[in-house]
Amino acid sequence: MSSIERDISANKPAAALDRLHNYCMKKFGHLLDSHDVGWSTDEPLHSYGGIWVMTV
Repeated sequence: MSSIERDISANKPAAALDRLHNYCMKKFGHLLDSHDVGWSTDEPLHSYGGIWVMTV
């Protein structure tokens, strides 16, 4: 999170967005794993969100 804030402060929005995307992918993957929900690294981020909403 601190690296995302640092990129935003340094006026590097593309780098911050890339880091945020990677963070969200890992976070949703962890959440899905913790609930024993199958997922694939081939899927886009919005699919992880949809899978999460459908399982909760």
